Amino acid sequence: MLGDAAHSMQPNLGQGGAQAIEDALVLSRCLQGNQMNISNALQVYEQSRIKRTSLIVRRSRMMGKLMQLENLVAIELRNTLLRTIPVRMQLKRLEWLIGYEI
Repeated sequence: MLGDAAHSMQPNLGQGGAQAIEDALVLSRCLQGNQMNISNALQVYEQSRIKRTSLIVRRSRMMGKLMQLENLVAIELRNTLLRTIPVRMQLKRLEWLIGYEI
């Protein structure tokens, strides 16, 4: 399995499709490297993806909770904080996600 079938995630980081593409690339490399042993290739694939995809699932859930606040004071605090963080710093915080190289 790959993509949402393997690790469904909330859309808060916009990574559903991106992770499916990463999965496909990693799976194809694992299969090429283990042509005679598909079972081994699938195990290597799973082990190589689980840490990253689990992190993305957790961070997406966390982002959803932050964006779906209901307390007006918490919403105002969140919005003020987000407005004050420089764009460069915001991009730096997402580097692990968008700058990832397979």
